[in-house]
Amino acid sequence: MMRVLKIQLSFSVFAILLIILSKVSIAETVQLNDGRTLKLEQDGTYQFVSSNRSFNIALIDATKPGQMDFMANSDRDCVLVFEVDNKVGGNLLNFSGDIEVKNNSNANVQAMGFSNINPFGLLSDKPIANGDAQRSRLIFQENCKNILSVTLLSVEDKYCNFVGRKEEDSCFRLSTVASKVGSISFSK
Repeated sequence: MMRVLKIQLSFSVFAILLIILSKVSIAETVQLNDGRTLKLEQDGTYQFVSSNRSFNIALIDATKPGQMDFMANSDRDCVLVFEVDNKVGGNLLNFSGDIEVKNNSNANVQAMGFSNINPFGLLSDKPIANGDAQRSRLIFQENCKNILSVTLLSVEDKYCNFVGRKEEDSCFRLSTVASKVGSISFSK
């Protein structure tokens, strides 16, 4: 009798657990190619869990002007080369951002007569597809060894368009910066 009661009790506990577990929705987490993470629900809906969307902007080189830089002074000037990598997702985008360059005396360095300038201005007409990158170069009126820092000041949202952009997706906020030139820092 006691044994039958234990079996019935074990079966009852098993049945209750089975009913509870069948009601719990099992969600799957999916990582998308554009860096977003989704949680897929059993009913076919989804929720955004996180997003690694970003514009990766890198200062990749600082060199003396070459022969093709006909307006530059090779003894005085420095060519800074930037790369914008689209890790935001979506189809195509245009990128436009202003930078400020400082020398080792903490004075603004000018390019084409401007101290705050958009080195990506030539790129604003060139869309950058998801996962692609574009390079841009700009001549600054300072010797490369005297350039200390570059600061990203702003990124204009009106040129920063991509599929699925929400109002809170400020293109400046989505921008990350890095310097691959050891002597020059790059920040925002």
